[in-house]
Amino acid sequence: MSAWRSGGLGPEKTSAGLRGIGLIAIVLAFLAVSNGYVSGGDDEKATDPRVAGRPTVLAPEALRTILPRINANATYRFGTPAAIKTMIEDNDQADVFITTAGADAQSLAIDSRCTDAIQIAIYENEKVVACLPTNVDADSTAGLAYLKTLTNVKGRAALIDAGLDVPTP
Repeated sequence: MSAWRSGGLGPEKTSAGLRGIGLIAIVLAFLAVSNGYVSGGDDEKATDPRVAGRPTVLAPEALRTILPRINANATYRFGTPAAIKTMIEDNDQADVFITTAGADAQSLAIDSRCTDAIQIAIYENEKVVACLPTNVDADSTAGLAYLKTLTNVKGRAALIDAGLDVPTP
């Protein structure tokens, strides 16, 4: 009686089993490699391509529901004030930096990482300050256009409607 019929490990079963294991290993390796390309690994910039004409805005989580209502054409990335300040310090791709920690904008301006800092509102007794990052990838034209949407009459009205105090120009 052959090993095949008795259920043992004959040559027919061994080679088929090894081929199956090899195929599974190849599929798993492919998935692991392709996942690295899809997720971008630890490098978030690889998965966040810039869109021409759309400013990239780094802003505090507290403004997540407010800012897209004012300008839906921008690409937003939200986080804690400390996290988004770190993104600017790491030369992350951004055209506008908005923070509720005014000291962050001041320190970035002192380090020449941000220019044109303006106070756009007050949120929960904190100044909301916007500035233009000076990193190589920043698009100052898109950033300035975005700042104008926050400071024009319509933008200021939207900030007030959202419950923010807006300083007089």
